[in-house]
Amino acid sequence: MASLLESTASFKGRAISHGLSQDQVESLVRRGVNSLSKLAFAITTPGVTPSEASLRSLLDGDAPDTVTIGDLSALRRLMFDAQTLSIALVKQAVEGGDSTTKVELGRAERSFRIDAQKKRLVGISFQGPYECSFSCYDIVSEMLDKDAAVYPQPHKFGTRASEVAKEKPAKELVIDSGAHVSVRDGKQQTKCSIRNELEFAQALTRRALAFDLMGVCSFSVMEKFHQFLLGYLQMLPPPGYSPVSMEQCMRAERAAWVRISEKTPTLKKGPDGSCALDKIFPELESDPAVTYHLLPCPGRSVPVNDDKKENKKRKVGDSEEPDKKKGKGKGGGKGVPAELRGLSHNTPGGDRICWNFNIKGKTCKFAKPGSKCKRGVHCCMVCFKDHPYHKCPDKS
Repeated sequence: MASLLESTASFKGRAISHGLSQDQVESLVRRGVNSLSKLAFAITTPGVTPSEASLRSLLDGDAPDTVTIGDLSALRRLMFDAQTLSIALVKQAVEGGDSTTKVELGRAERSFRIDAQKKRLVGISFQGPYECSFSCYDIVSEMLDKDAAVYPQPHKFGTRASEVAKEKPAKELVIDSGAHVSVRDGKQQTKCSIRNELEFAQALTRRALAFDLMGVCSFSVMEKFHQFLLGYLQMLPPPGYSPVSMEQCMRAERAAWVRISEKTPTLKKGPDGSCALDKIFPELESDPAVTYHLLPCPGRSVPVNDDKKENKKRKVGDSEEPDKKKGKGKGGGKGVPAELRGLSHNTPGGDRICWNFNIKGKTCKFAKPGSKCKRGVHCCMVCFKDHPYHKCPDKS
């Protein structure tokens, strides 16, 4: 409601829809009456009906006689809307409002801001994965209404396409503090999936566009901080450490918003028109509470190769037959198939040779000559060429 009262675009759209001409609307704007909140107090205070002469003078001060009855009717209707909304806003502020009340940006104001943003941010695509859903603006608008920074989770900033494809939410039964029962439209929950780094980066860009459109933070400032976080995903970790993960970046940007809530007294623009968060985001890049989460974590210990373990066990088992162990890699002993006893079970390089590949009648699903499976290399146990032992021309 506050955005509707203060929006110039909403004021113009409502005035034209009520019957005022474009020239008459521009005349009111030139005199400083560029919003419904200003119109409500331009002649009288809300609750006091303005006189016909005052309405005529407001509409055309230079030639009040040229104002028609239709123009006067349209202005009186616009004045009634402005005063009624102003009274409702004061009443809501006094009574504390309703927690279920939606905080939405007016349609005319939203369209006006989106067009202005497209002209201002040249080179950025506003289609597909970078087209913000209307609920993105509502999230930031709710933060502005409460004038308090909360963590805007990236998965809440979905695309417009996903928002359009969702079904309309069901009705909700609301019982307020005065025991009044009402039925309202349920709040649509738009969430986007973040399964990889690309979707995470796109969600952060949509969030930066939403904050820029609402005037809380400039797009260039917030997007620069996002690029700072994503840059850690490409850094090579020190030896023995794992690279920075997407989960660490999420924890870091959550910690950043905690710091923002501590340092930001207000989210509204300053007297000079500067955004409230433009000075805070550059400081977060060197804040220990944020960079702590971006440190590489110690890597996992490298597991011992199972093939090497099995080779060691086999060597221990073969110690009972020293004559065969002293040969050129000749194997033999308990567990070795009869037709493979006395053959080389390892390549000259020390790699294990697959048994199933060399036994006639046995099959290995990875039995491609020259390849390797978990059982070993697929080569001959005699000449070590790319064929099984039972097809080797050199076998005795």
